[in-house]
Amino acid sequence: MKINTNSFVVYSSITCIKRLWQTLYAQNTTFSFYQSYAWNECLEKRQRKQFVRSEKLEYWVFKERVIFPLLFDNELCQIHLLGYADSSDYLSPIFSNEDRKLVEEAILSLHQQLSGYQLIFSKISEKSAFYAVLEKLCGKLSCEKTPSVCMCIDTQTYTPTFYDSLSKSARNTYRTACNRIKKQGWKCEVSVSFTCLSARKATQLYKLYRLRRQDCDSRAQWYKKLLFFIKRILEISGLYRSHDPLTSYSQLCPVFLAQVHINGELAGFCEGGLSNDGHTLCVSRVATNKTYYHYSPGQILFIRAIDEIKHTVRYFDLTRGNENYKIKLGAKPHYNYIFTIRNFSEVKND
Repeated sequence: MKINTNSFVVYSSITCIKRLWQTLYAQNTTFSFYQSYAWNECLEKRQRKQFVRSEKLEYWVFKERVIFPLLFDNELCQIHLLGYADSSDYLSPIFSNEDRKLVEEAILSLHQQLSGYQLIFSKISEKSAFYAVLEKLCGKLSCEKTPSVCMCIDTQTYTPTFYDSLSKSARNTYRTACNRIKKQGWKCEVSVSFTCLSARKATQLYKLYRLRRQDCDSRAQWYKKLLFFIKRILEISGLYRSHDPLTSYSQLCPVFLAQVHINGELAGFCEGGLSNDGHTLCVSRVATNKTYYHYSPGQILFIRAIDEIKHTVRYFDLTRGNENYKIKLGAKPHYNYIFTIRNFSEVKND
């Protein structure tokens, strides 16, 4: 279904604009796989399954050149981009490199039609074309900008191996882990691939990821424990069915997958996708098996995997968060931002 407004054509389903989305996506080198049609189709399916009465998902298309996948929260009078809650690390409307001026026009046009809402653009990478547009608009709109840290590894270290580029402490951790495994008489194997996953493999990875999340949640603050407990009760009762976008996406499109097996058992993995620039890999999910925490499977996994791909992938983007393991791997910070347009009805004239 589509609805015509003053400046936009509004669609209720992403399938209505598949060809346009794919065309515009291919024309923007700053996009990650989180902006791809296939990823957002998986997001839409999850959104439909987790339907909230106060929320409405629509695709606002401006002059057949800019697509805004908008999620309306009518209870809070807020508008977000699809995927803002937890599934995507980077967000952006869909447009070509040449259409930044049109994006600016589109946002100003949105304010005229949706002035009763607060517009919140979250997870906007400072490396994206959309960030530059929003920075410019901050001079016209009543806008608040809030940063959050991401971490990225430059794999071109100009050392023989990635391992050689690490700090003495990180190298010691790696050697200690390998020696512990060797003393047990076990083998440690790391494999790297870039392919679509079978349903069986995708399910296996998601199961390990869920176990890892459950372990983290069980040691978290009390309110996170409570939320975890409530969700488990709803899942068991059949009142809540989760739909994991990455599990679905990995069976439709090639994904990067690095796995570490210790003693023949999956001890950890990381999963992700290539950005449109062709040399940045965004890590979307990492999980380790708590049975092997003592053997630092994550450090072994990353060090060996990066050594294998460093000649074809320049940036290994560990995305949101500055966890200690990222720092040990030599990752450097860059930033995501939340742009909040609080009074969407006031526009300053130049």
